[in-house]
Amino acid sequence: MSLMLGGRRIEAAVFDFDGVLADTAHGWARAEAALCDSFGVTYTADLAEQTHGVGLDDAVRVLTAAVDPPVLHHEACALMRELAYKHVPADASAIEGAVESVRILASRVPVAIASNSERPLLELLVVDLALDDTVAAVVSASDVTAPKPAPDVYLEAVRRLGGTPGRTLAVEDSSTGGTAAHAAGCVVVALDLPVKGTNRLDPPWATVTVTSHAQLCAMIEPAPGKERCDRR
Repeated sequence: MSLMLGGRRIEAAVFDFDGVLADTAHGWARAEAALCDSFGVTYTADLAEQTHGVGLDDAVRVLTAAVDPPVLHHEACALMRELAYKHVPADASAIEGAVESVRILASRVPVAIASNSERPLLELLVVDLALDDTVAAVVSASDVTAPKPAPDVYLEAVRRLGGTPGRTLAVEDSSTGGTAAHAAGCVVVALDLPVKGTNRLDPPWATVTVTSHAQLCAMIEPAPGKERCDRR
């Protein structure tokens, strides 16, 4: 079965996780602040912005860049994992309409999740949203050579779905992830939620921009002769 978005045929869909399916921002902020505090670094809005959408390894590099003498990177990453497990699941919640959108699309085309989070934490969060039995594949930064903004997680997700990038919908909320999906050749939708208080409308990597999951589903048309993708 296939769908249409803006005249483009869609035969598979891949969702980012953090910020697209689940609001994990507060938990990650607490984890990052705790890491900074352990090394005597002041956690600022600028540091938080620099870590938005990047993998754990790169986030730790950003957060500890000013530490003197330099930290042992593998030890800092290990601490970051512990802090993420402590703070992120405790405060994560589904983005409005996200679970329903995934289930609607999954009833029509194969769906995957592709995230810069590492696999153990990502799997835990996917289960918490009760999407583990809905999506056909979950691809994490742990599964590929390079995290976003490299296209690896999207290329692997498309491969596992048995699709082609040019007919795969990718839903992203950050320039890091959007760049990755665009580089993979996907049809990229930017999810620009009003609650973020940001202004990233019409980023260069997006085919279209939506401000909610409801708007996303409303824009998806059935392929000729198919049922419309409406909520039931």
